[in-house]
Amino acid sequence: MLDLGLSPVRGLLLYGKPGTGKTALAREISRLLTDRPPKIIAAPELLDRWVGGTESSVRELFVDAEAELAMCNGDPTKSGLHVIVLDEIDAVFRKRSSSSGSGEVARASAVNQILSKLDGMKSLGNVLVIGTTNRRELLDEALLRPGRLEVKIEVPLPDLEGRREILNIYFGPLRSMGRLSQPLCSVIDGSSSSSSSTDGSSSNSGTSSSPDRIRIRMLKSLKGLVASPGKTVMRDLASDRWTGGFSGADLEGLVRCAGSIALSRARNDGSGVDGLLITTEDVNQALQEVKQ
Repeated sequence: MLDLGLSPVRGLLLYGKPGTGKTALAREISRLLTDRPPKIIAAPELLDRWVGGTESSVRELFVDAEAELAMCNGDPTKSGLHVIVLDEIDAVFRKRSSSSGSGEVARASAVNQILSKLDGMKSLGNVLVIGTTNRRELLDEALLRPGRLEVKIEVPLPDLEGRREILNIYFGPLRSMGRLSQPLCSVIDGSSSSSSSTDGSSSNSGTSSSPDRIRIRMLKSLKGLVASPGKTVMRDLASDRWTGGFSGADLEGLVRCAGSIALSRARNDGSGVDGLLITTEDVNQALQEVKQ
């Protein structure tokens, strides 16, 4: 790009609601761009109570990139890319004000410091700064203009298919170990099979065709799929009815909560970890707790 007279992007902003995976996405972007692990810093950690301490913390973020660039005689094309991830960037780099309070003065100085590194007299061409925030509106406008955090990507809440993929990721290890009931597997996949067994039991696949056996198998299959009076049947856990508006973090918490409920039951009935089996009822109970 430099040969064409085009300068690379030096910064991007990932914003969206809490728990949508902004930091994880920043890690993945870094992995795709360079083999060097990213430098991930929680922005509040940059704040220092001593005068000049916050500015010094900001400068230290760029020390490695500056040293490598100096070894390359200032040629960024010969230097590797350094990715710096500033998590919760709004905690430090907020809109500057005329307030003379020590906190506001420190934040203003921090903003000035990072602006000079991104697009100032001492800007670096071998650095990509990725900021993450839940409150984009709090950031200083100068930080968002072209040449700085100019690429802005909203990370939305997952849609139905996204929630299904996330649920399969977090339930995946439990499913592979046989710790999920068959009806729960169907609910996670969004498909209700007429041959599904009731939670905690297995259907008889014998060859007997006696009317009694057939009737028993049918009752077992329907149990749990037929709603009791006043109770809504769970057929698709990823649907808006059950997990609409959930973030990736919410879904992870749901799986963890359902597992804890099932484990508590297994301990109480004496079966222990070996008897752990998570059912749709466990997930239903976990939903009530997570939504509180």
